[in-house]
This record gives sequence, C-alpha cells and structure tokens, in this order.
Amino acid sequence: MRRLDPGYTSEEIKNAFEAIQIDSGCEKGKVHVDALVKFLTTYGSENSKIDFTEDRVRNLVLQIEQDQNGYVDYEEYVNMMMNW
Repeated sequence: MRRLDPGYTSEEIKNAFEAIQIDSGCEKGKVHVDALVKFLTTYGSENSKIDFTEDRVRNLVLQIEQDQNGYVDYEEYVNMMMNW
C-alpha cells in the first residue's frame, strides 16, 4: 500500500482493515487472507490502473505475515507499513 500511495495514514489503513473484518465476519483485530484477497480482487481494480487478478492479489497477500490459521493482525500490519 505504501508504494501505491504514500499519503495513507495509519488510521486510514486501520479503517480499511476494520471494514474488511466486519464485512467478512472475522474476529476483531484480524482479517483472514481469503477476505483480503476477495476485497482486493473486487474493489482494487475499480480504484487502480493495476489489474488485480486473483492470482496476483493472492501472491501479494501471502507475503503478509499471518498466523497458523491464515489471519493477519491488522495492528501489526499497520505498524509494519508505517515503519517500512
């Protein structure tokens, strides 16, 4: 995300993750990688010149650290992105 738009704030990233978490029914503070893939595949291409195919998105999402059940803790993700 930072490479695409360095103007994102940590609060904007948290809000996006919370929206995905609520929409997908994931537990608070976590988002399943499948929910991220679905969200980015559905909405990513609408707002970008990049073609967000499922394979491309899945490869990107799988680079994010996740727990053994396939969940990403978005507080950790936001901290990583803001310090990258």
